Amino acid sequence: MIKKFFSVVMICVIFFANTNFIWATDFFPEYENPKDIIITRPTNNFQTYGENISLYGACDYDYPLYVNNKEIKYTEHGFFASYEKLNDGENIFVLKNGEHEKQICVIKKTAESNPTKPKDEIKLFEAKKSGIVTRDNISHRSRPDEANDDLLEPLVKGTLVNILGETDEYYFISDKTFIYKESVDIFDNELKENKIYGIDFDLNSPEIKFVMDRNSLYQVNQNGNEIEVVISDSSLDENFDFDLENNFLIEKMDYKYDGEKKSVNFKIGLNENIKTNGYEVKFENNNLILRLQLWPEIYPYEKKLDGVKIVVDAGHGGNDFGTLGPAGTKYLNEKDINLIIANKLAEHLKNLGAEIIMNRTEDVFVPLADRVKNIKESKPDFSISIHGNSRLETKDYLGVSGLIVYHTFNTNNAPEFISRALSEKLDFVREHRVSNLALTRITNCPAILVETSFLSNPNDYEKLINPEEQNKIAQAIADSVQEYFYSVK
Repeated sequence: MIKKFFSVVMICVIFFANTNFIWATDFFPEYENPKDIIITRPTNNFQTYGENISLYGACDYDYPLYVNNKEIKYTEHGFFASYEKLNDGENIFVLKNGEHEKQICVIKKTAESNPTKPKDEIKLFEAKKSGIVTRDNISHRSRPDEANDDLLEPLVKGTLVNILGETDEYYFISDKTFIYKESVDIFDNELKENKIYGIDFDLNSPEIKFVMDRNSLYQVNQNGNEIEVVISDSSLDENFDFDLENNFLIEKMDYKYDGEKKSVNFKIGLNENIKTNGYEVKFENNNLILRLQLWPEIYPYEKKLDGVKIVVDAGHGGNDFGTLGPAGTKYLNEKDINLIIANKLAEHLKNLGAEIIMNRTEDVFVPLADRVKNIKESKPDFSISIHGNSRLETKDYLGVSGLIVYHTFNTNNAPEFISRALSEKLDFVREHRVSNLALTRITNCPAILVETSFLSNPNDYEKLINPEEQNKIAQAIADSVQEYFYSVK
């Protein structure tokens, strides 16, 4: 049987502060027929409460593949997935492929042994407690659950909070919201009331400074040119004041003290000629600084991205393989495909005039916290993280495919716009989704994570290792980002 082979070319991009690029090429070897059966998932003696299991791997594509004497279809290069029914106890699956035979055992545990998690109830503290946020960009929720419809803007490191109670995983804090326990150091005392003395403005900078006693708990909500800032456990000093004269940024500001909630609510109206693309909160010398990300200066006649700064992040890397492909470690895995597509995307965006910052340009591990820090400190106009999707072993791997745009905040409707634009260019785009991801839990610019397709689906994987398809995905993302920056009036 004659099969087509192809080389996958990876273009490595190295970014320097002056935005010059040095190009180098590194060739992945051709995919070779393994002349064997490779079972990548599940592992042998895998245990589950599920009713089914997906067997996933690669085989010798010169011969048919059988699972328990049932012939299984595979792709051009022998990649397969087979969704099998499980019985209680041990399930033995025998795979035959030419002269090769392998077996795998999957153990289905009984429903009686499946513990049910009790409802996460709030236990209020009898004694007053407080805490300090110890990490940046932490999850912040309106409910103590793992749903994604209750996400609030992340709190920054150093935020001081009064803590009212706890659940198994969360602290219940004074504005009646929830943060993970692992993100907070707790103290056996209550914070005294924070005083807000005034608001200062830098006439040459899009920053608003709330002059205060301490790094008090806050919430920020932006809707177009209207911004609401709520500072908890606080009150206004009797001499509180601010001056909007000659302020290029703000047209009006209203404020109100809520004695019942012990918070101060500020409503800020930006000047109508101000266009923003996100915001950032930080603390300096106990003062809360709200920095607005202004819309980049671009040139509408040429439809180019000159003046636009974009972070391109290639997920995983180094010893973090991400999702393994059907051939396991013998061929391209998620980290490799992410880097190939991210480099192609960077090239297309640079050709449009954008300034590109990459979180990695080679096969190295970059900690997640460093990736997020880079996005925040570089103050980009857009952030794109490239990943590959996968399903749990108990799901049907062949049952889902396609590209998905994930986001936490729909800043300027950018994620929704990009997803819609991609669906006009590619025929395998699914509906965009909200998710609580560190690389999208960012407010200083639109931040999306693109799952380019499902590595767990052998047909998607064939597409993802094809250089033409890789370039098509990268080009579609670049074109969609370009369209976004010329869509906002």
